[in-house]
Amino acid sequence: MANTKKSRGLATTGVGTVDCARHNMKLHNAAGDLQKRENEAPEHGWANINPIASSTKEMGPGSWHNTLNDHFSDWNWKCVVQLGQLTARKLANAVEKKADHQCKLLELESCLKTQDISEWRIDIEAWELDRMQPNPFKVQVAHMFFSETQATVQLELTHIKAAELESGTNISLHADVPPSVLITSTIDLEDQQCHLSHELAALSAHPTDHQLAKVLQHANVLHRKINVWQDIQLLYMPFVSCLWANEDCPCSPTDATPAVKAINLWLPSGVSLHTQCSTQLYHFEWMLWYAQANDVLRDIHNLLRLCSHLYKFKDNHIISQAPNTHTRSTINKTNIKVSMATEHYEVARVALTTLVQILDEDPAWKDIFKPLNCNKDLKLLKDMWEKEMEGTRHLSWIWKTLGVAEDTSVGLHDALHIE
Repeated sequence: MANTKKSRGLATTGVGTVDCARHNMKLHNAAGDLQKRENEAPEHGWANINPIASSTKEMGPGSWHNTLNDHFSDWNWKCVVQLGQLTARKLANAVEKKADHQCKLLELESCLKTQDISEWRIDIEAWELDRMQPNPFKVQVAHMFFSETQATVQLELTHIKAAELESGTNISLHADVPPSVLITSTIDLEDQQCHLSHELAALSAHPTDHQLAKVLQHANVLHRKINVWQDIQLLYMPFVSCLWANEDCPCSPTDATPAVKAINLWLPSGVSLHTQCSTQLYHFEWMLWYAQANDVLRDIHNLLRLCSHLYKFKDNHIISQAPNTHTRSTINKTNIKVSMATEHYEVARVALTTLVQILDEDPAWKDIFKPLNCNKDLKLLKDMWEKEMEGTRHLSWIWKTLGVAEDTSVGLHDALHIE
């Protein structure tokens, strides 16, 4: 009633009380009148007492005081009576959640180094004894990378090529494009096709001539790259000419852009149902897709943390419409990049699923690169919106991959330390 508009003739506009936050009880001697727009108390727990406002506003001071006492006493009595059931229910829930969190903790610790865990435990115990020590729960930096990336794999493939040339076992069919470069180029071209698809999807219903020209220019450049690449692909995979002849290309005489992004590049993993490729090509493709899956998880980590920073910066520092619009646009672009990274991860995982059957690789890779659920897995170490409490919060598997322990990034090391 403190904000009522019909306050004419009322001695008070409401009642304020002091509540026990731990036991949700109301103190009899801590209830008092509220004058208009003065000392508005928190309204938690008032749903059951608000209906009597229409009655108490017409009572005298004695009746008003007795009525509130009766209702507050009834509220407190119900809390006492239900305390045993509430405690038993919370205890049962706590026992169940404890086992669940213990399992999650062991799963997380299995991905980390024992030495790091021991050092972190020492830091936490020292801080608990002396709060003047550095706070181990404070974030220091924000940067990370996986140790096994596409760059490291490409370097390894280059060393393999050098060893073959030195030993005289090189069987490359092209002087400048060995098999490893062929697979690398194919994956790069598929990535460019994906970017072109997103550029087309980002166009409005009525794009300008400049926007259309920019997208068409990208499509033409990509088309020329694919034509050159296909000539080299025929040297290593001559059977793809039959596959090209059998596929329906959605080419348009007025717009070649849709046709370019729909061209099937026929990686070795994609032709396994039609014919067999060289085992070396399969092996190179496995190495590169495995590294790309690592790269994409790294990108997802960085983008999620960037998105969190942008939201916090927007809430703390942005106040007017123009800066808010600009920040919102930056956040939307970041979310688009997260969607693209998710698509790349799914493509890599599908290829790995096919190649593992051909190469008879260790199936343990599925424990590292799990299916990515956009609604459940794409979240930070800590819920940015505070929707999950500490006792109900679950850590996404993307932060518990086995390769995370080998990451030398201080930022990720710091984040896992806090977790």
